[in-house]
Amino acid sequence: MPIQQLTVKGRRRPDTITYNLPAFGSGCLPEETVPPLYVDVVPGDPITVTYISGLVAINIRGTCSPSPEFPYSDANGPNGVGQAGSLAGLYVDNTNMPISPIATINIGNSFSGVVPATAARLYFGCLDNDPTDNAGAWLIEVSTGPVIAGGQFFPLGCIPQSLQVNGRDNVTDENIVGTIGSITTAVTTGQIFPRLFARTIIVNGV
Repeated sequence: MPIQQLTVKGRRRPDTITYNLPAFGSGCLPEETVPPLYVDVVPGDPITVTYISGLVAINIRGTCSPSPEFPYSDANGPNGVGQAGSLAGLYVDNTNMPISPIATINIGNSFSGVVPATAARLYFGCLDNDPTDNAGAWLIEVSTGPVIAGGQFFPLGCIPQSLQVNGRDNVTDENIVGTIGSITTAVTTGQIFPRLFARTIIVNGV
C-alpha cells in the first residue's frame, strides 16, 4: 500500500481553506500561511491513519503556555477522540465539496476504514473552531490503496488458472514459465498490472 507521512499543524483544521494566520502571544506563534493538508483517495480502497509523534495544544494563553483544560496532547486530544484538540479528517469529492452523508471522520491516534463512494481527497486537521491560538504539530502515517500478498497492487484481482499437461505434450520451460516469469520481472521493477495470472500445472502420466 502507498504510505505517506504528513505533518499536521495544530493551526490546521480539517478543511479545504488556506489560512493566513496572524501572530499570537508573546512571539510563540508567528504570522504564517497554512495550506490545506490532504491525500488523494479512491472509493472502496482501504485506508489506515496512524499517529507517530508530536503534541498539539489548543487555546493557548497569551503567555504561550497551554491552559489546564487543554494541555499538549497526542492525536487523541486532551479529552478523547472526536473532542476539541484531536485529529480529524474531511472527505471531499472531486469538486472539493464535502461528501454526503458523513464527511468528517474522527481519527485520533489510529484509524482504519474504507474510502466512501464519491470521495476524492481526505483532508486532515485539528478539531477546533479557531486554530489561531493553537500550537504544536503531529506526525502521522497514511496508508491507502488495494493490497495483496507481497504488497503489490492488482486492482482487478488475482485470477487463478489451471493448465492440464498431458504426458505426450511437448512442454518446455518457455511454454510454462515464460508468462509467469515476465510478470514476476515486471512486478519487481515496480510496474502495476490490472491482473495477475497464477497458474497451477497438473501433469498426467503418458
